[in-house]
Amino acid sequence: MIIFFRNLIKIIPKKNFIKIFLVLIGNQIASILEVAGLGLIPIIGFYLINPEKIITILSNNNINFLNSFIQDKNFIIYSIILLSIFFIFKNLLNILIGNFTTTVKVNIYKEISIKFFNDYIKANYEYFLSKDPSFVFSFFNNEIKSASEMIELTINLIRDIFIIIIISVLL
Repeated sequence: MIIFFRNLIKIIPKKNFIKIFLVLIGNQIASILEVAGLGLIPIIGFYLINPEKIITILSNNNINFLNSFIQDKNFIIYSIILLSIFFIFKNLLNILIGNFTTTVKVNIYKEISIKFFNDYIKANYEYFLSKDPSFVFSFFNNEIKSASEMIELTINLIRDIFIIIIISVLL
């Protein structure tokens, strides 16, 4: 596994490490917002069924500053509006993170392609005589694509491990 990560670090262009880190951070923020948004829905549903129980729970846990807000006549309207704004913001953030992630993936693919192509061009003449051109073309297409996919899968694995850690810590 360590050898895999060492090889991955050799392949990834150095200037993209910060961008990959930003992708990971953005994915974590989006995941936390997703969990928070999904956690708000049952609370609002529980309020619709039994509003007195929510007030009792808040009083028992010394969260009295929310009592006046919850006892307002228009609480449901306010909460639905805030929840809608929250989900719109979260989805816009997901779109921006997805766009940035795609841009980073394309840049990594392009940089890896340039790196392999430059190595190919710098090869000695005997290399070209000993290799079939279709093999070289196939190698470029398949290996560069595989390397890019491995980078993407590794980023997704790291993201999922962080999500599991965050959820475990919060529970």
